[in-house]
Amino acid sequence: MHRIAYVINYIVKGGPSAVVLNMIHNLDRTQYEPVLITLFEGNDPEIIANEKKAELQIIECNNKSRLQFLLHGLLEYKEIMEEYHIDIVHGHGFIPDLMNARLGKKFKTISTVHNIMFEDYLMNYGRAKGSIYCQIHLWAMRRLDQVVCCSKAVYDVMKNHIFGCQYIENGIEDFEYPCHVSRSDLHLPEDSIVFLYAGYLIQLKQVPFLVENFVKCHGPKEYLLILGIGEDEDLCRSLADNHVVFAGFQTNPYQYMAISDIYTSASSSEGFSISVLEAMHCGLGLFLSDIPSHREVVEGTSGLYVGELFSEDNFTEKYATLVQSISKIDKQLIQEYQGEKLSAKTMMKRYMEVYKTI
Repeated sequence: MHRIAYVINYIVKGGPSAVVLNMIHNLDRTQYEPVLITLFEGNDPEIIANEKKAELQIIECNNKSRLQFLLHGLLEYKEIMEEYHIDIVHGHGFIPDLMNARLGKKFKTISTVHNIMFEDYLMNYGRAKGSIYCQIHLWAMRRLDQVVCCSKAVYDVMKNHIFGCQYIENGIEDFEYPCHVSRSDLHLPEDSIVFLYAGYLIQLKQVPFLVENFVKCHGPKEYLLILGIGEDEDLCRSLADNHVVFAGFQTNPYQYMAISDIYTSASSSEGFSISVLEAMHCGLGLFLSDIPSHREVVEGTSGLYVGELFSEDNFTEKYATLVQSISKIDKQLIQEYQGEKLSAKTMMKRYMEVYKTI
């Protein structure tokens, strides 16, 4: 029996946190025993309580300062690994990778790359600081035993920088999504086509672009439902008309997916969007920005029509095509495809092969 430590800054709903939990839940417990290590304050208490109830061993370090932990936390970090008899350390993110790169050869180390750092870091931190972060992160990953990208889109970038890296597409678990809201609750006509965006309203996600262009294109029976909050919310509201509905942050976005038809995102960079996979699980068609990871989903469906990709130049044209082709979107087939090809179980079968090789 090998013990695997899954290390992440903190656990919240969605994103890399969801991937980590999907990994743990679908790990073969006859071969591996998981331990979840969170480094900083910020854990979602409900998620942590549920995982502890399910008897997952969790170590909450609750460090307050990232810099202090990086500078002075290595000894304590090593002691945790030794105390809990860890064999493999699986890091998720910049700081976990930096710590794991300094552990030495006693532990086998692996990283999952969740983003295209050359886009994400530069967008979030500016060109100068973002470039420094990229170089530091690359230094760390080159010292690990294995680097796995969360999509082919990420791999196509990282293979030029990390020798021997590979990719395993993200997958999600099956889940129930009871619906306690209705279209009438949101004043949406029953016979309308409802587009849905769920996520942060920040620069990287380009939601103002989505709102502005939707307002230009939509017909009398087409609506856009936006779930989320962020720094661009006021701008989005100023660009919206009465066919754009803001529902704020929702802890259960799936019930809103259940009353929608199309999931949409204008994001400028994604690793492999969990929200897109969740939308497919709910049977939604897709209307996504034409970036590599979105293209990987839409073009990888073996002839199944799931929607359209758009750019700044052809949004109007692609929108019209999607609306005219709405009858081609088969909810059940989309759900079946996601469940077979992009499931957490499929993802973890491949990760366990990686664990064996290292």
